[in-house]
Amino acid sequence: MRWVIFLLSWSPRKLSVPGGKKLRVRADTFGYLQRSFAGYVSEVDSHEAREVGRQAVRYSADRNNMELSVVMKRVSNSPYKIELDKTSIKNVARDTKHLSAEYIKDGNDITQAFVDYVRPLVGQLPEVGTFPEMRK
Repeated sequence: MRWVIFLLSWSPRKLSVPGGKKLRVRADTFGYLQRSFAGYVSEVDSHEAREVGRQAVRYSADRNNMELSVVMKRVSNSPYKIELDKTSIKNVARDTKHLSAEYIKDGNDITQAFVDYVRPLVGQLPEVGTFPEMRK
């Protein structure tokens, strides 16, 4: 995650190209990479996605719910628990929710609070080593 935030902190204005050529930058939208690894889905995420889909079908049976979206609200961290609810599509369409500053450390790292928040969603996180550790 650190390298992604670091790369996103750069902009074409900060980089110069010899010969005055226009610098081009390509960035992928978060979520694309995860979709290419369908076999590595967290059980919690998979279960919640199915439940959201089922609830959307239930809501769609009522004509009064034509402009609604299903939302998940976390009601407990320990044990982890969510509740499904509905909200007007106007509350979610075209809005981007940015990662809260409490989860970002030193501009390009994540805090323990973020790890604690996502752990129930992603399950066991892989151990990440460093080059000196690999030499042992």
